[in-house]
Amino acid sequence: MKSKVFLLVVFFVSFLFSCSPNKGQIEQLKLIPVKSGELFQYIDSEGKIVINPQFAYASVFKEGLALVKIDGDRPLWGFISPNGKFEINAQYYFASDFSEGLAWVMQDYDSPPSVINKKGEFVFSMPDAKRFNVFKEGLAAFAIIDEEGTSRWGFVDKTGKIIINPQFASVGFFREKKCAVMNEEGKWGYIDKEGRLTINYQFDSALGFEKGRAIVKSGDQYGVIDKDGKYVFNPQFSSIIADGNSYLIEQNGKWGWSDKTGKIFINPQFTSAFPFLGNNLAPVESNGKFGFVDKNGKLIINPQFEVAYPFNGKISLVKSSGKYGFINLQGLFAINPQFEDVPINLINYLSVPNIDYLSNTFGLIPGGSLQVNRRVEKIKSGEFDKWSVYLEAGKNYQIDMMSDDFDTIIVLLDNKENYINEDDDGGSGSNSRLRFRPNVSSIYVIYAASYNKEATGGYSIQVQER
Repeated sequence: MKSKVFLLVVFFVSFLFSCSPNKGQIEQLKLIPVKSGELFQYIDSEGKIVINPQFAYASVFKEGLALVKIDGDRPLWGFISPNGKFEINAQYYFASDFSEGLAWVMQDYDSPPSVINKKGEFVFSMPDAKRFNVFKEGLAAFAIIDEEGTSRWGFVDKTGKIIINPQFASVGFFREKKCAVMNEEGKWGYIDKEGRLTINYQFDSALGFEKGRAIVKSGDQYGVIDKDGKYVFNPQFSSIIADGNSYLIEQNGKWGWSDKTGKIFINPQFTSAFPFLGNNLAPVESNGKFGFVDKNGKLIINPQFEVAYPFNGKISLVKSSGKYGFINLQGLFAINPQFEDVPINLINYLSVPNIDYLSNTFGLIPGGSLQVNRRVEKIKSGEFDKWSVYLEAGKNYQIDMMSDDFDTIIVLLDNKENYINEDDDGGSGSNSRLRFRPNVSSIYVIYAASYNKEATGGYSIQVQER
Protein backbone atom coordinates (compact mmCIF):
# COMPACT_ATOMS: atom_id res chain seq x y z
CA MET A 1 0.00 0.00 0.00
CA LYS A 2 1.33 3.41 -0.88
CA SER A 3 2.28 5.34 2.25
CA LYS A 4 1.08 8.84 2.90
CA VAL A 5 3.69 11.03 4.57
CA PHE A 6 2.95 13.87 6.97
CA LEU A 7 6.07 15.98 7.40
CA LEU A 8 6.71 18.10 10.47
CA VAL A 9 8.27 21.54 10.24
CA VAL A 10 10.18 23.63 12.75
CA PHE A 11 8.66 26.82 11.37
CA PHE A 12 5.46 26.49 13.35
CA VAL A 13 2.20 28.04 12.23
CA SER A 14 -0.95 27.37 14.24
CA PHE A 15 -4.49 27.52 12.92
CA LEU A 16 -7.24 29.22 14.91
CA PHE A 17 -10.57 28.77 13.19
CA SER A 18 -13.18 31.46 13.56
CA CYS A 19 -16.46 30.77 15.28
CA SER A 20 -19.84 32.44 15.14
CA PRO A 21 -19.95 35.09 17.86
CA ASN A 22 -23.37 33.90 19.00
CA LYS A 23 -23.45 30.13 19.15
CA GLY A 24 -19.88 29.03 18.50
CA GLN A 25 -20.97 27.57 15.20
CA ILE A 26 -18.37 27.47 12.44
CA GLU A 27 -19.10 28.94 9.05
CA GLN A 28 -20.77 26.59 6.59
CA LEU A 29 -18.43 25.44 3.84
CA LYS A 30 -19.47 26.04 0.25
CA LEU A 31 -16.50 24.14 -1.18
CA ILE A 32 -15.15 21.00 0.46
CA PRO A 33 -11.67 19.60 -0.31
CA VAL A 34 -11.59 15.80 -0.77
CA LYS A 35 -9.16 13.36 -2.31
CA SER A 36 -10.20 11.39 -5.37
CA GLY A 37 -7.61 8.88 -6.52
CA GLU A 38 -4.20 10.53 -6.17
CA LEU A 39 -5.38 14.14 -6.36
CA PHE A 40 -7.47 16.58 -4.36
CA GLN A 41 -10.58 18.29 -5.71
CA TYR A 42 -13.39 20.47 -4.36
CA ILE A 43 -17.05 19.44 -4.13
CA ASP A 44 -20.19 21.26 -2.98
CA SER A 45 -22.56 20.10 -0.21
CA GLU A 46 -24.41 17.87 -2.69
CA GLY A 47 -21.24 16.10 -3.83
CA LYS A 48 -20.99 17.86 -7.19
CA ILE A 49 -17.43 18.45 -8.40
CA VAL A 50 -16.80 22.20 -8.57
CA ILE A 51 -13.01 22.23 -8.98
CA ASN A 52 -11.61 19.19 -10.78
CA PRO A 53 -8.98 16.88 -9.23
CA GLN A 54 -5.60 18.50 -9.86
CA PHE A 55 -3.86 19.30 -6.57
CA ALA A 56 -1.31 17.32 -4.58
CA TYR A 57 -2.90 18.87 -1.51
CA ALA A 58 -5.83 21.20 -0.93
CA SER A 59 -7.10 23.03 2.13
CA VAL A 60 -10.25 24.76 3.31
CA PHE A 61 -11.01 28.21 1.87
CA LYS A 62 -10.07 30.91 4.38
CA GLU A 63 -10.88 34.55 3.68
CA GLY A 64 -11.82 33.72 0.10
CA LEU A 65 -8.62 31.86 -0.78
CA ALA A 66 -7.50 28.25 -0.42
CA LEU A 67 -3.93 27.10 -0.03
CA VAL A 68 -3.06 24.31 -2.47
CA LYS A 69 0.05 22.41 -3.50
CA ILE A 70 1.05 21.36 -6.98
CA ASP A 71 3.45 18.51 -7.70
CA GLY A 72 6.38 18.62 -10.07
CA ASP A 73 10.14 18.67 -9.99
CA ARG A 74 9.73 21.10 -7.11
CA PRO A 75 6.36 20.93 -5.27
CA LEU A 76 5.12 24.43 -4.55
CA TRP A 77 2.28 26.14 -2.69
CA GLY A 78 -0.07 28.81 -3.99
CA PHE A 79 -3.57 30.19 -3.45
CA ILE A 80 -6.71 29.67 -5.54
CA SER A 81 -10.07 31.45 -5.65
CA PRO A 82 -13.42 29.61 -5.57
CA ASN A 83 -13.36 29.37 -9.38
CA GLY A 84 -10.28 27.15 -9.13
CA LYS A 85 -7.91 29.68 -10.70
CA PHE A 86 -4.72 30.78 -9.05
CA GLU A 87 -4.97 34.20 -7.43
CA ILE A 88 -1.40 33.84 -6.18
CA ASN A 89 0.68 31.48 -8.31
CA ALA A 90 2.22 28.35 -6.83
CA GLN A 91 5.70 29.65 -6.06
CA TYR A 92 6.34 29.06 -2.37
CA TYR A 93 8.34 26.38 -0.65
CA PHE A 94 6.19 27.06 2.40
CA ALA A 95 2.96 29.02 2.97
CA SER A 96 0.38 29.43 5.70
CA ASP A 97 -3.33 30.07 5.38
CA PHE A 98 -4.45 33.68 5.30
CA SER A 99 -5.54 35.19 8.59
CA GLU A 100 -6.64 38.81 8.93
CA GLY A 101 -5.59 39.40 5.32
CA LEU A 102 -2.00 38.20 5.72
CA ALA A 103 -0.11 34.94 5.21
CA TRP A 104 3.42 33.73 5.98
CA VAL A 105 5.48 32.40 3.06
CA MET A 106 8.99 31.21 2.26
CA GLN A 107 10.37 31.23 -1.26
CA ASP A 108 12.92 28.52 -0.56
CA TYR A 109 14.28 26.24 2.11
CA ASP A 110 16.66 28.81 3.54
CA SER A 111 14.68 31.95 2.71
CA PRO A 112 13.61 34.28 5.51
CA PRO A 113 9.93 34.00 6.44
CA SER A 114 7.94 36.82 4.86
CA VAL A 115 4.39 38.13 5.03
CA ILE A 116 2.24 38.76 1.94
CA ASN A 117 -1.22 40.26 1.44
CA LYS A 118 -4.10 38.71 -0.52
CA LYS A 119 -2.79 40.23 -3.75
CA GLY A 120 0.46 38.35 -3.25
CA GLU A 121 2.31 41.58 -2.49
CA PHE A 122 5.27 41.57 -0.11
CA VAL A 123 4.55 43.28 3.22
CA PHE A 124 7.59 42.52 5.38
CA SER A 125 10.06 39.78 6.29
CA MET A 126 11.46 38.48 9.59
CA PRO A 127 15.00 37.21 8.90
CA ASP A 128 15.64 36.25 12.52
CA ALA A 129 12.33 34.44 13.09
CA LYS A 130 12.55 30.66 13.28
CA ARG A 131 8.93 29.99 14.22
CA PHE A 132 5.77 31.99 13.83
CA ASN A 133 2.00 31.96 14.26
CA VAL A 134 -0.70 33.50 12.08
CA PHE A 135 -2.13 36.92 12.89
CA LYS A 136 -4.88 37.27 15.47
CA GLU A 137 -6.20 40.59 16.75
CA GLY A 138 -3.53 42.37 14.73
CA LEU A 139 -0.53 40.55 16.19
CA ALA A 140 1.45 37.45 15.22
CA ALA A 141 3.77 35.56 17.53
CA PHE A 142 7.30 34.79 16.37
CA ALA A 143 10.27 33.08 17.98
CA ILE A 144 14.00 33.49 17.79
CA ILE A 145 16.36 30.67 18.78
CA ASP A 146 19.69 31.22 20.49
CA GLU A 147 22.88 29.20 20.00
CA GLU A 148 21.83 26.74 22.71
CA GLY A 149 18.53 26.04 20.94
CA THR A 150 16.35 27.99 23.38
CA SER A 151 13.27 29.68 21.91
CA ARG A 152 12.02 33.10 22.91
CA TRP A 153 8.64 34.29 21.68
CA GLY A 154 7.49 37.84 21.02
CA PHE A 155 4.87 39.58 18.88
CA VAL A 156 4.94 41.61 15.67
CA ASP A 157 2.22 43.82 14.17
CA LYS A 158 0.96 43.87 10.58
CA THR A 159 3.68 46.29 9.48
CA GLY A 160 6.50 44.12 10.81
CA LYS A 161 7.09 46.27 13.88
CA ILE A 162 8.01 44.29 16.98
CA ILE A 163 5.42 45.21 19.62
CA ILE A 164 6.42 42.75 22.34
CA ASN A 165 10.06 41.71 22.47
CA PRO A 166 10.92 37.97 22.41
CA GLN A 167 10.94 36.82 26.03
CA PHE A 168 8.44 33.98 26.55
CA ALA A 169 9.17 30.25 26.45
CA SER A 170 5.87 29.62 24.67
CA VAL A 171 2.73 31.54 23.71
CA GLY A 172 -0.83 31.17 22.47
CA PHE A 173 -2.87 33.64 20.41
CA PHE A 174 -4.39 36.94 21.41
CA ARG A 175 -8.08 36.45 22.04
CA GLU A 176 -10.25 39.12 23.66
CA LYS A 177 -7.10 41.25 24.09
CA LYS A 178 -5.32 38.66 26.23
CA CYS A 179 -2.75 36.02 25.36
CA ALA A 180 -1.54 32.99 27.32
CA VAL A 181 2.26 32.95 27.77
CA MET A 182 4.66 30.57 29.50
CA ASN A 183 7.74 31.47 31.54
CA GLU A 184 11.00 29.55 31.82
CA GLU A 185 9.66 27.59 34.81
CA GLY A 186 6.87 26.16 32.66
CA LYS A 187 4.06 28.15 34.27
CA TRP A 188 1.42 29.99 32.28
CA GLY A 189 -0.16 33.40 32.78
CA TYR A 190 -1.74 36.05 30.55
CA ILE A 191 -0.46 39.30 29.04
CA ASP A 192 -2.22 42.26 27.44
CA LYS A 193 -1.36 43.70 24.02
CA GLU A 194 1.44 45.79 25.49
CA GLY A 195 3.11 42.73 26.98
CA ARG A 196 2.12 43.47 30.57
CA LEU A 197 1.33 40.47 32.77
CA THR A 198 -2.34 40.77 33.75
CA ILE A 199 -2.85 37.27 35.23
CA ASN A 200 0.15 35.92 37.11
CA TYR A 201 2.10 32.82 36.12
CA GLN A 202 0.41 29.98 37.99
CA PHE A 203 -1.10 27.46 35.57
CA ASP A 204 0.37 24.30 34.07
CA SER A 205 -1.43 25.01 30.79
CA ALA A 206 -3.67 27.82 29.56
CA LEU A 207 -5.88 28.37 26.52
CA GLY A 208 -7.31 31.50 24.91
CA PHE A 209 -10.26 33.46 26.23
CA GLU A 210 -13.71 32.98 24.79
CA LYS A 211 -16.72 34.95 26.05
CA GLY A 212 -14.67 36.18 29.00
CA ARG A 213 -13.52 32.74 30.11
CA ALA A 214 -10.46 30.58 29.57
CA ILE A 215 -9.63 26.93 30.19
CA VAL A 216 -6.59 26.38 32.40
CA LYS A 217 -4.81 23.41 33.90
CA SER A 218 -3.56 23.02 37.45
CA GLY A 219 -1.74 19.81 38.21
CA ASP A 220 -3.48 17.17 36.10
CA GLN A 221 -6.94 18.76 36.20
CA TYR A 222 -8.62 21.46 34.12
CA GLY A 223 -10.91 24.27 35.24
CA VAL A 224 -12.15 27.62 33.92
CA ILE A 225 -11.18 31.17 34.93
CA ASP A 226 -12.64 34.61 34.24
CA LYS A 227 -10.77 37.65 32.90
CA ASP A 228 -9.51 38.50 36.38
CA GLY A 229 -7.94 35.08 36.76
CA LYS A 230 -10.55 33.91 39.29
CA TYR A 231 -11.96 30.42 38.97
CA VAL A 232 -15.44 30.13 37.48
CA PHE A 233 -15.18 26.49 38.48
CA ASN A 234 -12.19 24.78 40.02
CA PRO A 235 -9.95 22.29 38.19
CA GLN A 236 -11.84 19.00 38.29
CA PHE A 237 -11.82 17.45 34.80
CA SER A 238 -9.13 15.52 32.93
CA SER A 239 -9.83 17.56 29.77
CA ILE A 240 -12.11 20.42 28.76
CA ILE A 241 -13.09 21.72 25.31
CA ALA A 242 -15.15 24.91 24.98
CA ASP A 243 -18.48 24.26 23.26
CA GLY A 244 -20.48 27.49 22.99
CA ASN A 245 -22.13 28.08 26.38
CA SER A 246 -21.14 24.65 27.64
CA TYR A 247 -18.06 22.46 27.84
CA LEU A 248 -17.16 19.04 26.51
CA ILE A 249 -15.45 17.41 29.48
CA GLU A 250 -13.50 14.25 30.26
CA GLN A 251 -13.77 12.49 33.59
CA ASN A 252 -12.37 9.07 34.49
CA GLY A 253 -11.54 8.39 30.86
CA LYS A 254 -15.05 9.11 29.56
CA TRP A 255 -16.51 12.15 27.82
CA GLY A 256 -19.68 14.12 28.56
CA TRP A 257 -20.83 17.74 28.87
CA SER A 258 -21.08 20.36 31.60
CA ASP A 259 -22.73 23.77 31.64
CA LYS A 260 -20.72 26.99 31.98
CA THR A 261 -20.57 26.58 35.78
CA GLY A 262 -19.08 23.09 35.55
CA LYS A 263 -22.34 21.29 36.39
CA ILE A 264 -22.59 18.08 34.37
CA PHE A 265 -25.73 17.72 32.24
CA ILE A 266 -24.65 14.78 30.04
CA ASN A 267 -22.86 12.20 32.14
CA PRO A 268 -19.36 11.21 30.98
CA GLN A 269 -19.99 7.89 29.24
CA PHE A 270 -18.45 8.08 25.76
CA THR A 271 -15.04 6.82 24.67
CA SER A 272 -14.52 10.03 22.70
CA ALA A 273 -16.65 12.92 21.47
CA PHE A 274 -16.62 16.14 19.48
CA PRO A 275 -18.38 19.40 20.44
CA PHE A 276 -21.91 20.38 19.37
CA LEU A 277 -20.52 23.64 17.92
CA GLY A 278 -23.96 25.22 17.78
CA ASN A 279 -25.62 22.13 16.28
CA ASN A 280 -28.39 20.07 17.85
CA LEU A 281 -26.36 16.86 17.47
CA ALA A 282 -22.80 15.96 18.49
CA PRO A 283 -20.65 12.99 17.43
CA VAL A 284 -19.80 10.47 20.15
CA GLU A 285 -17.96 7.16 20.19
CA SER A 286 -19.44 4.10 21.87
CA ASN A 287 -18.20 0.53 21.55
CA GLY A 288 -15.76 1.50 18.84
CA LYS A 289 -18.28 3.22 16.55
CA PHE A 290 -19.45 6.83 16.17
CA GLY A 291 -23.04 8.04 16.31
CA PHE A 292 -24.75 11.27 17.35
CA VAL A 293 -26.49 12.41 20.55
CA ASP A 294 -28.77 15.35 21.25
CA LYS A 295 -28.31 17.84 24.08
CA ASN A 296 -30.04 15.48 26.50
CA GLY A 297 -27.45 12.81 25.75
CA LYS A 298 -29.96 10.67 23.85
CA LEU A 299 -28.67 8.74 20.86
CA ILE A 300 -30.37 10.08 17.73
CA ILE A 301 -28.14 8.46 15.09
CA ASN A 302 -26.95 5.04 16.19
CA PRO A 303 -23.20 4.34 16.38
CA GLN A 304 -22.20 2.88 13.02
CA PHE A 305 -19.33 4.96 11.61
CA GLU A 306 -15.58 4.51 11.95
CA VAL A 307 -15.37 8.20 12.76
CA ALA A 308 -17.80 11.13 12.52
CA TYR A 309 -17.30 14.88 12.82
CA PRO A 310 -19.61 17.76 13.84
CA PHE A 311 -22.28 18.85 11.38
CA ASN A 312 -21.41 21.70 9.05
CA GLY A 313 -24.79 23.02 8.00
CA LYS A 314 -26.91 19.99 7.12
CA ILE A 315 -24.12 17.49 6.48
CA SER A 316 -21.50 15.71 8.57
CA LEU A 317 -18.23 14.17 7.42
CA VAL A 318 -18.07 10.46 8.32
CA LYS A 319 -15.88 7.49 7.49
CA SER A 320 -17.42 4.17 6.59
CA SER A 321 -15.70 1.05 5.21
CA GLY A 322 -12.46 2.98 4.87
CA LYS A 323 -13.94 5.77 2.71
CA TYR A 324 -15.13 9.28 3.52
CA GLY A 325 -18.62 10.53 2.77
CA PHE A 326 -21.26 12.81 4.26
CA ILE A 327 -24.54 12.10 6.05
CA ASN A 328 -27.62 14.29 6.54
CA LEU A 329 -29.39 15.12 9.80
CA GLN A 330 -31.33 11.87 9.62
CA GLY A 331 -28.14 9.82 9.46
CA LEU A 332 -28.60 8.88 5.80
CA PHE A 333 -25.85 9.35 3.26
CA ALA A 334 -26.11 12.66 1.42
CA ILE A 335 -22.81 11.91 -0.36
CA ASN A 336 -21.86 8.24 -0.46
CA PRO A 337 -18.51 7.16 1.03
CA GLN A 338 -16.18 7.30 -1.96
CA PHE A 339 -13.23 9.52 -1.09
CA GLU A 340 -9.85 8.05 -0.20
CA ASP A 341 -8.95 10.89 2.11
CA VAL A 342 -9.70 14.40 3.29
CA PRO A 343 -7.12 17.00 4.35
CA ILE A 344 -6.40 17.27 8.06
CA ASN A 345 -7.06 20.98 7.55
CA LEU A 346 -10.73 20.09 6.89
CA ILE A 347 -10.96 17.84 9.93
CA ASN A 348 -9.53 20.60 12.11
CA TYR A 349 -11.97 23.12 10.69
CA LEU A 350 -14.93 20.90 11.40
CA SER A 351 -13.99 19.59 14.80
CA VAL A 352 -11.49 21.72 16.71
CA PRO A 353 -12.38 25.41 16.38
CA ASN A 354 -10.44 26.39 19.50
CA ILE A 355 -7.20 24.93 18.26
CA ASP A 356 -4.91 27.63 19.59
CA TYR A 357 -3.72 25.30 22.35
CA LEU A 358 -1.43 23.72 19.76
CA SER A 359 0.77 26.80 19.86
CA ASN A 360 1.72 25.78 23.38
CA THR A 361 3.90 23.04 21.90
CA PHE A 362 6.96 22.99 19.68
CA GLY A 363 5.16 21.05 17.01
CA LEU A 364 2.20 21.10 14.71
CA ILE A 365 -0.63 19.24 13.16
CA PRO A 366 0.51 17.71 9.86
CA GLY A 367 -0.78 18.38 6.39
CA GLY A 368 -2.32 21.53 4.94
CA SER A 369 0.07 24.41 4.63
CA LEU A 370 2.44 22.72 7.06
CA GLN A 371 3.35 19.84 4.77
CA VAL A 372 7.01 20.77 4.60
CA ASN A 373 10.07 18.67 5.38
CA ARG A 374 12.59 20.63 7.38
CA ARG A 375 15.64 19.63 9.31
CA VAL A 376 15.87 21.10 12.79
CA GLU A 377 19.12 22.99 13.07
CA LYS A 378 19.93 22.13 16.64
CA ILE A 379 18.59 20.38 19.70
CA LYS A 380 19.77 21.64 23.03
CA SER A 381 22.09 19.28 24.90
CA GLY A 382 20.33 17.31 27.63
CA GLU A 383 16.87 18.55 26.70
CA PHE A 384 14.10 17.62 24.25
CA ASP A 385 11.84 19.14 21.65
CA LYS A 386 8.10 18.67 21.85
CA TRP A 387 5.93 18.07 18.79
CA SER A 388 2.17 17.58 18.39
CA VAL A 389 0.46 15.57 15.68
CA TYR A 390 -3.15 14.63 14.98
CA LEU A 391 -3.56 10.87 14.50
CA GLU A 392 -6.77 9.18 13.46
CA ALA A 393 -8.15 6.08 15.19
CA GLY A 394 -7.71 2.80 13.36
CA LYS A 395 -4.88 3.97 11.10
CA ASN A 396 -1.33 2.63 11.21
CA TYR A 397 1.41 5.22 11.66
CA GLN A 398 5.19 5.13 11.58
CA ILE A 399 7.12 7.84 13.43
CA ASP A 400 10.79 8.34 12.55
CA MET A 401 13.46 10.55 14.08
CA MET A 402 16.64 10.78 12.00
CA SER A 403 19.97 12.45 12.70
CA ASP A 404 23.51 12.33 11.35
CA ASP A 405 24.79 14.08 14.47
CA PHE A 406 23.65 12.00 17.44
CA ASP A 407 21.87 8.84 18.64
CA THR A 408 18.14 9.68 18.67
CA ILE A 409 15.31 8.71 21.00
CA ILE A 410 11.59 9.46 20.67
CA VAL A 411 8.83 9.14 23.26
CA LEU A 412 5.12 9.02 22.34
CA LEU A 413 2.45 10.33 24.71
CA ASP A 414 -1.29 10.99 24.55
CA ASN A 415 -2.86 14.47 24.61
CA LYS A 416 -2.58 14.56 28.41
CA GLU A 417 1.06 13.53 28.08
CA ASN A 418 0.57 10.05 29.51
CA TYR A 419 3.30 7.65 28.36
CA ILE A 420 2.48 5.31 25.44
CA ASN A 421 5.76 4.05 24.03
CA GLU A 422 9.35 4.97 23.15
CA ASP A 423 12.18 3.89 20.85
CA ASP A 424 15.91 4.36 20.61
CA ASP A 425 17.36 2.44 17.64
CA GLY A 426 14.34 1.01 15.82
CA GLY A 427 15.24 2.78 12.59
CA SER A 428 18.37 2.47 10.47
CA GLY A 429 21.64 2.97 12.32
CA SER A 430 21.05 4.98 15.49
CA ASN A 431 17.78 6.47 14.24
CA SER A 432 14.50 5.96 16.09
CA ARG A 433 11.28 4.42 14.77
CA LEU A 434 7.90 3.81 16.40
CA ARG A 435 4.81 2.16 14.93
CA PHE A 436 1.47 3.05 16.45
CA ARG A 437 -2.23 2.35 15.80
CA PRO A 438 -4.32 4.75 17.91
CA ASN A 439 -7.66 3.68 19.34
CA VAL A 440 -8.82 7.29 19.65
CA SER A 441 -8.59 10.11 17.10
CA SER A 442 -6.74 12.84 18.96
CA ILE A 443 -3.68 15.03 19.30
CA TYR A 444 -0.60 13.01 20.31
CA VAL A 445 2.69 14.35 21.66
CA ILE A 446 6.18 13.32 20.52
CA TYR A 447 9.28 14.06 22.59
CA ALA A 448 12.44 14.18 20.46
CA ALA A 449 15.82 14.01 22.17
CA SER A 450 19.38 12.72 22.07
CA TYR A 451 20.03 9.40 23.81
CA ASN A 452 23.37 10.80 24.93
CA LYS A 453 22.49 13.75 27.14
CA GLU A 454 25.71 15.52 26.20
CA ALA A 455 25.11 15.38 22.43
CA THR A 456 23.56 18.05 20.26
CA GLY A 457 22.89 18.57 16.57
CA GLY A 458 20.31 18.56 13.82
CA TYR A 459 17.53 16.05 13.15
CA SER A 460 14.34 15.39 11.20
CA ILE A 461 10.93 14.14 12.34
CA GLN A 462 8.57 12.31 9.99
CA VAL A 463 5.14 10.77 10.57
CA GLN A 464 3.84 8.38 7.92
CA GLU A 465 0.49 6.71 7.52
CA ARG A 466 1.01 3.15 6.26
